[in-house]
Amino acid sequence: MRMLRLNLNEIKVALGVEQLTQGRQERVARTLEVLLMEQARAEERVVVLVQLQEEVGQALTNVRKCTKCTVTECPDDCPRLVYLL
Repeated sequence: MRMLRLNLNEIKVALGVEQLTQGRQERVARTLEVLLMEQARAEERVVVLVQLQEEVGQALTNVRKCTKCTVTECPDDCPRLVYLL
């Protein structure tokens, strides 16, 4: 093909390489899209886990206060009663 004095782009088109490049570009674009979606899902999961961590931390703080409590029976109006099993 070089003997026909075709430039590199013309040779690529003749060999179908240009189509392969477009297919590769499409695959790259789709892969990028999927990775971005996965990143967004991971960020959503992080938000949920942070909220769970805060809730558990609050429960721990309240139940630790119960270890210092001297009453034999929890009163019904105790705000920490909701954390006890």
